[in-house]
Amino acid sequence: ISSTPTTIRMCPPVTTKNWIYYQPLVAVGNSGGAVQIFNIGTRQLHRELTVHTCPVKGIEWVNHDKLLSYGYPPANNTGLVRNELAVTFLDTGRVVPLKKNETGYSMPITAVR
Repeated sequence: ISSTPTTIRMCPPVTTKNWIYYQPLVAVGNSGGAVQIFNIGTRQLHRELTVHTCPVKGIEWVNHDKLLSYGYPPANNTGLVRNELAVTFLDTGRVVPLKKNETGYSMPITAVR
């Protein structure tokens, strides 16, 4: 693990529909804004991607090869932050920012579904 872990999320479970391509992956977000994907079956780092410019606060798997993650820097004196929200495609490494470093401040994102 390259930096202090800030969040961790296991991939969706194996099912009768995904067992052919299933890999037991865990996503670890860290304080440097990176998301590391580990294969817990092989105990190897599968992929590491720089996704955010701030600590990763949460990760949710969209499917077996796509993640939704969010992060934000420390809050200002009013408790507001500049949220970052991104979708990451694990097969290509492509990161699509959905919300990044907006000029306005808002309440911190606390969960995504």
